[in-house]
Order: sequence, then C-alpha cells, then structure tokens
Amino acid sequence: MDFIIEGGVWFTIPILILGLGSLVLILTGMVLAGQRKPVPGILNDAILFIGFICLAYGIFGQVTGMFQAAGAIVRAGEIAPSLIWQGLRISLIPVIMGFVILFYSAAGWFIIRWMRGRSAVK
Repeated sequence: MDFIIEGGVWFTIPILILGLGSLVLILTGMVLAGQRKPVPGILNDAILFIGFICLAYGIFGQVTGMFQAAGAIVRAGEIAPSLIWQGLRISLIPVIMGFVILFYSAAGWFIIRWMRGRSAVK
C-alpha cells in the first residue's frame, strides 16, 4: 500500500475510489445481463467513461508531479541521476493505476455488451 502514498494521495486515492466504483458497476451489469434483465445503456457507458477518467487523471497526476520535480531540480542544481529516475518511477504510479482500471473497465464493458447481445438473440 506504499504505492498509494508514493504516487500522491491526491491522485491515487480518487483513482482507487473511481476504480472500485467501476468494479461495482461491472458486477451490477453482469448480474443484470446474466439474469436476462435489461442493462441500462448509461450503466455500460459509465463503466468505460470511468476507466478513461482514471487514465486521464493519472496522466494529470504525472504531469503535475513532473512539473514540481522540474522546479525542484532547477532550484537544487546538481542532482544524482538515480534520484531523477526514482522520481520518474514514482510519477508513473497514478498512470499505471489509471491504465489498469481502464483495462478492466474496457473488458467489463465488452463482456456486458456481449452478454446483452447474446441474450437478445435467444
């Protein structure tokens, strides 16, 4: 759980909360589709939208972190390359979290669409 603090709580916690919300929507959609009940289109669209928002917010977190790091490097003058790479690694945490959430949101979106289409044919 150190990655949440390292990645910046102002970015990782909202991404994590949105990711959990997306997971709840995916499970709700799969249950409805599995019971052959209509799945609201807005529910399915919200899953994909949340995934993209998580990715965009993660990229925003990285850009913000890199901007702050650039200012610190300018003020400090000489910086060890290992310290710069450590900062780059940390700045990628929100982006990676966003990509993971987008990946499973897109997979859930696709599976629910497939389940809805399959139940409509029968």
